[in-house]
Formats: sequence, structure tokens, C-alpha cells
Amino acid sequence: MFAVLPEGVFTVSPSKKSDKKSAATEPKLSKKARVKLAERAEKKAEKAAVAAKKAKAKAIKAKEQAKQKAKKEAARAKDRSKEHTPKGDTKAAPTSAVTPPARAPRAARAASPKTPTARATRPATSGTPSASWTLVSLRARAKEQGLAGYSRLSKEALLQALSAKR
Repeated sequence: MFAVLPEGVFTVSPSKKSDKKSAATEPKLSKKARVKLAERAEKKAEKAAVAAKKAKAKAIKAKEQAKQKAKKEAARAKDRSKEHTPKGDTKAAPTSAVTPPARAPRAARAASPKTPTARATRPATSGTPSASWTLVSLRARAKEQGLAGYSRLSKEALLQALSAKR
């Protein structure tokens, strides 16, 4: 197998059969190469330390800017609330402008008589069918009387059929 050393020298490493022998047979780095590697490592460590300091300073600066921005926004909101409150009122405006309407208790609502609306009132379905009856009422009466094909008939046809059946 080939291995690349830092100075670019290729060496052939022995097979994995003898692990103890491989350490002894591989050539050692020269003192100059070791010093060079150590210098590179130190430079990388210094660069990393400088980058970490810069990142920390940047984070602190961003944190301070965020605090200042929050203070400014809070002051603006306070000023806006003062503008919208009446002069005699020292309290700030309520946060929720919409409040639900007050309702009577359930017991009171249940006890109060309900007046039927015009839409809720039904025409009387007792007696003789007339033109004032709705189509639904006429069909219900036709079903009660066992009239065949009542669902396909028009209102006028249902009136004729129901009056003929009587």
C-alpha cells in the first residue's frame, strides 16, 4: 500500500499481517518535517482562536442591538398608547378592543318565551291542501295518502292529485 507523507514522499507500507513490525519499518519524519507540521498546526489553532473571538464579539454586538431595538419598540408602543387614550384617563387603552356581548344566563334564556319568526312558522298541514301549502308539505301529504310518483309532480299537479284522491 502507498501512503502520502506531509512532505509529499511516497512510501510502501507492509501488509497488515505484522502490525508490530509496520511501526518499526516505516520511516520516521525528519526533524524539519515535524517542526513544519507543528508550525502549521499552531497557525490553524491561532486562526481558529481569532475566528472564535470574532464570532463571540459579533454575537455580543447582535445581542446589544436586539436589546436596543426592543427598547425603542417598547417606547414607540407606549407613545402610541398615550396618543390614543383620552387626556383625563391615565390608564393605557385595553389590549383587546373587542369584548363579547353580555348574554343572559342559560336558565333565563330557557324560560323566556320564544316568538316564532316568519320563516319558522309553517302553514297548517291539516285540512284540505291549498296553494298556500309548500311543495314539501304537499309531498308529505301525498306520501301519507300513498300517492305513487309524488316526488316527480309539480305543485299544481300535486294539488290536483290530492284533491282528486279526497
